[in-house]
Amino acid sequence: MFRDFSLLNRPLSPHLTIYLPQYSSLFSIWHRFSGILLLILLALTLFLINVISFCGLLDFFYVLNVFLCTKIEKLIFLFLCTISMYHSVNGIRHLTWNLGIWLHKDYLIYFMITLIFIFSLMLIIV
Repeated sequence: MFRDFSLLNRPLSPHLTIYLPQYSSLFSIWHRFSGILLLILLALTLFLINVISFCGLLDFFYVLNVFLCTKIEKLIFLFLCTISMYHSVNGIRHLTWNLGIWLHKDYLIYFMITLIFIFSLMLIIV
């Protein structure tokens, strides 16, 4: 009834070598990943603000000023802003797809060019 597939010298999934992922599935996966990452970073930020707030109001603003003035924290803040921009723009894309707009393949490519332009514009502003 059950065959011993270990005796056969065949690959398990030969279609994976020729598979090209669709843009919509990749954007959906990255949208979920960015949402989880934003949730984790928000919880970490709130925890750190809660810990720092026990120092007192003046010490809180001093520690916050020292924390935000270093280069690595500015890069982390830029990374967080980039992820939140991506998540919000991709969320708008999901909402428009739910309304039945931009479902054609040409609109997807046009939308991605627009998305890249918006990202570059926002990063220049920051």
